[in-house]
Amino acid sequence: MPTIRSWVQFPSPAPKHQVFASLFLISTIFLGVDKFFNDNLVNMEKLINLIFEKIIFLFKPQLSKRNIFKLYFYKIFYFIFKKIITSPVLINFGEFKMFAYNNNKDLSKFMLKNLNVWDGFQVERINDIFKNKKSLFIDCGCSFGSYSIPIAKLNSINSKVIAIDASFAAITRLKENILINSINNIEIYNLGIGKEEGYANFNEDLNQLPNSGSFRFDSSGKVLKVTTLDVILEQQSLHSFEVIFVKMDLEGYEFDALLGFKKNILKYKPIILFEFSRMLLKNSTFSEQAFNLFLKETSYELQDYHNNIYSIEQLVKKIDTKNKKFEVLGDFLLVSKNNS
Repeated sequence: MPTIRSWVQFPSPAPKHQVFASLFLISTIFLGVDKFFNDNLVNMEKLINLIFEKIIFLFKPQLSKRNIFKLYFYKIFYFIFKKIITSPVLINFGEFKMFAYNNNKDLSKFMLKNLNVWDGFQVERINDIFKNKKSLFIDCGCSFGSYSIPIAKLNSINSKVIAIDASFAAITRLKENILINSINNIEIYNLGIGKEEGYANFNEDLNQLPNSGSFRFDSSGKVLKVTTLDVILEQQSLHSFEVIFVKMDLEGYEFDALLGFKKNILKYKPIILFEFSRMLLKNSTFSEQAFNLFLKETSYELQDYHNNIYSIEQLVKKIDTKNKKFEVLGDFLLVSKNNS
């Protein structure tokens, strides 16, 4: 996953008495003095969050659109509140809501800092594809639901979402966001996805990993059941959907997941968005020869969103020449040659 970066840097936090003085002033503006005190019945931590959530709403968070000037002024409020807010903070995007955690290793903090959804531009592209169509979105590596929640909520009439993640922590966060949005068109699986059924060690210890988007299979993790997409989809009426779109962000196990999805790829020709990373190249299942064989057998090709076609050799060369501090080359589409 990309490193989360702040757009604006500020000096060290102000002393606490200045923060609370500012808080009192802001609270009287937004809520009124009476509500601020409320006969000592209001919990201060909840009140602080409520004030900050109202400030966030005034700045109108968006899926992906960004106003740099507006963001700059929002950062001033974030600077005041970031040391005193309590996680989670509810961010209202208008048509849906998301909980964000003010923890440096939590990917949802991106929303607090930027007032955008993580990968919001990708979500908007998928929504455009789904428009007025009966659609199925399969979210492999769903995390807290940065794709699943807005897609399910914005396409609630015609679409279904299948959200899959090996991380129990991620699934817990996803369920929080489903509940706050009253969503009923998401089906959840807390399982690993691979090329065959079995068991593997899965690590979600943030003390060992850079962030909550880095949960992965490795030798130090807990034993977890692994299945295939073909098995998960056995009970689904895939023929009833006009569009099937699959997103794969599996920390290097994307090719394993593709191999375990081959039966339905051949039959239903879904659009597949997958992350191309150094971790994928290090996976023993992957090789240029094996990937080319998969493309040949499925009659699929690699594209970007501008319909540029790539060979797997080109992508490998691109990531090999990329600065080593970047783990990910980018997201690419796998599209059937018969549908492209």
